[in-house]
Amino acid sequence: MLCLPFHDCAEAGRQLANELRRCDVAPDAVAFGLIPGGMAVAFEVADRLSLPLGAIHVRDLDVPWQSELRMGAIAGGVRVLDEGIIGMLNITADEIEEAVQNQTADASHSEALCGQGAAFTAVSGRTALIIDAGIASGIQMVTATRFIREFAPMRIVVAVPVGSREGCRRVANEVDELVCLTMPEHFCAVGEWYREYSEMDDDCVQRYLRANRLSLRRKLPDADHN
Repeated sequence: MLCLPFHDCAEAGRQLANELRRCDVAPDAVAFGLIPGGMAVAFEVADRLSLPLGAIHVRDLDVPWQSELRMGAIAGGVRVLDEGIIGMLNITADEIEEAVQNQTADASHSEALCGQGAAFTAVSGRTALIIDAGIASGIQMVTATRFIREFAPMRIVVAVPVGSREGCRRVANEVDELVCLTMPEHFCAVGEWYREYSEMDDDCVQRYLRANRLSLRRKLPDADHN
């Protein structure tokens, strides 16, 4: 029985894994956690479904004079802009480019630390299971799905414990399947649906990736999970 708020991301991940078992996710799927907020949820799912785990670094593009407000997101060379916010606030092309450049260098450093090339290559012809702690506007997840599509997965499935109805509609239009445990009527921010919620730095991400590799080796010592 679903009880909100979730205690933490690990609990939410366990419940999400149970739902994904019923959805019959492909056994050769590759799971990806969104950075910075989705890795703990993704680790629990990958561990319970015995899937390899990678990370997708999605960076928010903040409105220049209001850092709490997002005007889009980037992942790798993919950018998704919230045209409504940009138009309403008359944000210029130069301001958008400056925000992109500010985030690109930081994202490239994080991606290099976590060494995600093998995970992206492995997803070709397989199911990409993209996981986050939740969906608010949906801009981050849409960015992640368009990024992973460049690596030619056979299917893209997005799975989250909680999401806004508008954000989930936006994401559903981009993917083959969306799994969301609950879509509350009133939704402000992902963190409000967790008693304990925090985003992760690169060290935490690397620990989860290492733990996933070790877990897979214990379960299937003769298999190649690269």
